[in-house]
Amino acid sequence: YALDKELLARTFGSGMTIAANGPLPPGLPGSHPDLTGYPYDPERARALLAEAGYADPADMPPLTYTTSGYGDVGPFVTAVITMWQENLGVTIQPETIDPFEYYNELFSGNMGHFFDSGWCADYPDPQNFLDVLYQSSSQQNLSGYANAELDALLAQAAVETDVAERLRLYGRAEEMVTEGAPVVFLSHSVTAVLVKPRVQNYHLTPIGIPQWHRISLTTAAEN
Repeated sequence: YALDKELLARTFGSGMTIAANGPLPPGLPGSHPDLTGYPYDPERARALLAEAGYADPADMPPLTYTTSGYGDVGPFVTAVITMWQENLGVTIQPETIDPFEYYNELFSGNMGHFFDSGWCADYPDPQNFLDVLYQSSSQQNLSGYANAELDALLAQAAVETDVAERLRLYGRAEEMVTEGAPVVFLSHSVTAVLVKPRVQNYHLTPIGIPQWHRISLTTAAEN
């Protein structure tokens, strides 16, 4: 609630990112097109902070934001920290880790209170997001999220042979992860390509892979 993701995407995405409402990119099989996530609502964020026992943000000790870098914090991370501090009144201190050691440190548990990370799927399927990143025993589950109900749902989806039912299960899993909010879903990348007019049916999968079997070429005369 305390981050304006639309503003961050417009300011830092250079037209190549869209604000995210959940873990699955739009268009990926199983993604929930009507998912709203947590909208920007600083007042609600402050109310929840008060419910957690911090009606006075000064009572909360400084928080650490871990990011990749050599000492200087980039403008995006600075904007995120500033937005949190201005909306919540908390103190957040950035900590940078050598980019070549960053993920080694994260997997070792050196991640402060917050850290930034991203994911690019190996293949266009919700399993490669939801199972890999949010199943409780997955090595890639850096958030430490553990939900027995989600684990059972993912296990069921993994062996479901009916395509429609499988995608329905993954759609429900996406809803559960979004509601649980183990991470702040900031943005999805947008891929742009330049295609000559004679190249027909050039389409990308949601993870940017061309569907070569659909492509055809027209002759100069046809153009």
